[in-house]
Amino acid sequence: MLTLEILRARHGDCLIVHYGETDAPRMILIDGGPSKVWNVLKPRLEELREELLLDEDESLNLELMMVSHVDDDHINGILDLTREAVAQENDGKPLLVTTKELWHNSFNDILNDDEIGAGAASVQAMLAGLDDATALAHGLDDASRHDTLKILASINQGRQLRDDAKVLRWQVNSSAEDGLIMAHFEGNDRIALDGGLTFDIVGPMQAELTELQEKHDKYLRDKELGVDVSELEAAYADKSVPNLASIVAVLRCDGCSILLTGDARGDKVLEGLEQAGELPAGGTVRYDVLKLMHHGSDRNVTQGFFERVIADHYVFCGDGHHGNPERATLEMLFAARPEGGFALHFSENVAKIDATRKKERLEKEKPWDDARDGLAALLARPDATAAPVAVFEPGGANSLSLSLA
Repeated sequence: MLTLEILRARHGDCLIVHYGETDAPRMILIDGGPSKVWNVLKPRLEELREELLLDEDESLNLELMMVSHVDDDHINGILDLTREAVAQENDGKPLLVTTKELWHNSFNDILNDDEIGAGAASVQAMLAGLDDATALAHGLDDASRHDTLKILASINQGRQLRDDAKVLRWQVNSSAEDGLIMAHFEGNDRIALDGGLTFDIVGPMQAELTELQEKHDKYLRDKELGVDVSELEAAYADKSVPNLASIVAVLRCDGCSILLTGDARGDKVLEGLEQAGELPAGGTVRYDVLKLMHHGSDRNVTQGFFERVIADHYVFCGDGHHGNPERATLEMLFAARPEGGFALHFSENVAKIDATRKKERLEKEKPWDDARDGLAALLARPDATAAPVAVFEPGGANSLSLSLA
């Protein structure tokens, strides 16, 4: 079997892959969503323990736990998991869940420097301590300073996860030759797990990690208060900086395929697929499932991306916060696939997504019209020439399952 379980992860990602034999399933956990998602993930893990008839002193053993990148809306729930696991370990109690391996590219490991977390904390404290007048004098309004602080906090979250894994004696990136899950494009980027599942790694690429390193070398190490705050803001408020490190991979099992994209940019995904030999130059590739990058943001894809990367199932993880999934993203998909004949899977009910998107739009004093701006209205009127487009929502459940094999 191969089933992708999409958890209700608020504005983040949280996925469980079930594969192997139905009477002895194997599992992978991909991301843990932002705060409060642990309240959904933990009960689900407890249910899985019960379904497997594990004894009270037996942990649910995952084949892999993967953090696509260090953004709060992907890593927070995993930190909640490891925080509880560390407490259980210290108290001599059995862990709820453990894993054979953790995939996690922390900034410390990317830069090969244990002091990066301390540097991020120093810069974070400096920005947080600025009074409003000084911040504005350097071009930092409340929104941009808030975004910058969030990104800096994510760096420390990544460090914390790495440290928790040490306490739990989990293997971190042990499948990678150089300690990082990244694409080399040298014929050795396929990682096989027990049970017949493989990952073909197509991102991040070395050039992206080098760019990340250069930015951190220049800004994060400068801990003096005299540093140009506007330069710091420019370095960290650009959300593409942490997103550059997103793990992008093609998961394959039993003849089925899932393209996992984290929060990567569409052009980078295309570049990685081409270099990996997945996508012919100027051509197209088809997967069973495409997990949309960055929660369906229209800033990460183009119509051309959807014309080249084709899927039978499109997965959107997002609840309307920050506008995601964006209506424009769906419009691009429909324009690229006018023949229809595919399925859309949402981690949250479309009506709730629209309600959140509408609320945020009105709070910014921007107009909203259900027919023009709503996802529900768009999904209710596919083009007359299009084949049916199936739409799946979680309804009253906390997750949505997509069975492929």
